[in-house]
Amino acid sequence: MFHRGLFLYAFGQSLHFAVWLRLMPEVDRPARVPKPLRRALAEFRMDFGRWAWPLLAVAAVSVVLLFAGGGPAREAYFALTYFHVGLEAAALARRAAVGPSPVPIAEAAPGSRQRARANARIIAGGNVCA
Repeated sequence: MFHRGLFLYAFGQSLHFAVWLRLMPEVDRPARVPKPLRRALAEFRMDFGRWAWPLLAVAAVSVVLLFAGGGPAREAYFALTYFHVGLEAAALARRAAVGPSPVPIAEAAPGSRQRARANARIIAGGNVCA
């Protein structure tokens, strides 16, 4: 019984991450090919500003701790996972109670995302990319 539950949990997690990390970005992608890593990193830095590098450092340290930290790291991971489930449940409950927004977010400010991308200049390794 334990193995079946563990399998269902792992399968559910893989579906969850497939949807949020692969399928949802595919819906929002303006081009047929994925963005280069430098452009994705530059957009991440634009979104989070001065918090971008500390967030990336925390993520890198967290991955190392999950692999090397043993029990306490796994317990912290599962605590954050359960918190995440609660956030998703609250968002779904709100969505069910209120319904979809009358104006889609992408249409609320036409062209603002494209203007932000066009105005962003990425300087990496001496190369300038727009």
